[in-house]
Amino acid sequence: MWSDSPSFQRGLGNPIGRQRQRPDWLYADNGFSSHRTMQRLHEPIVALCCHELAESRGHILDLGCGNGALLRKICRRREGLVPHGVDLKPQAIDHARLLLPTFADNFLCEDMLTTGLLLAGRFLLVMLMIGRLAEVSPAEARRYVDRLAARTGRLLVYMYPGHVAGRFEGLLARFELETVSRAGDGDAAIVRLARREMG
Repeated sequence: MWSDSPSFQRGLGNPIGRQRQRPDWLYADNGFSSHRTMQRLHEPIVALCCHELAESRGHILDLGCGNGALLRKICRRREGLVPHGVDLKPQAIDHARLLLPTFADNFLCEDMLTTGLLLAGRFLLVMLMIGRLAEVSPAEARRYVDRLAARTGRLLVYMYPGHVAGRFEGLLARFELETVSRAGDGDAAIVRLARREMG
C-alpha cells in the first residue's frame, strides 16, 4: 500500500509548513478590502515609478503613505532608494516603521499639506494621490504644487477607482500638471514640476 512507503512516511514526519498569514492591517491601513486588491492597484504605480527612476539613487517621498507598503514594493525593486512617508494615521505610521525598520525615522505622523519634510531637502520623486489636491481650494492646491516643485522635479500622481470624483485626465488639467509618462491605461502618471515665478 502506498501509505506504507518510506517516502510517504518521511512526508508525514516533515509536514508542509502553513503559509504565514499576512496581517489584515497590511492592506486595511491603506484603505483596501483585501491584499489581492491592493496588489492589483499598486502594481501599475510601482511599475511606473521603477521605470522612471531606472538606475537613480536617492530619496523618494510618499505623501499619504499609509503603512508604507507601496514604498516597500518600490524599494525592493530598485536598490539605492531611501523612502520617506507622511500620513495622518498614527497606527499606519507605526506599521510603516515595522515594514521598513531601516528607515523607521523617515516616517512621520503629519498632515501632508504642512509637513516639514517638504523643507528637508530634494527628492528624486514625490508620490501623491491626486484627489488630495481636490480636497483644498484651487489656490491652496496651486500653492502646494509650487511647494512640491521646490523639492522635486517629478511628481507621481495617481488615483484608485471610486476614490475621487472626476476623470484622471480632468484632474491633471485642472491642476496644470504636465504629463511625462503614464502607466499604460491606468490612472497613474509622472508629471513634470517646474518652479514658477511668484507674482
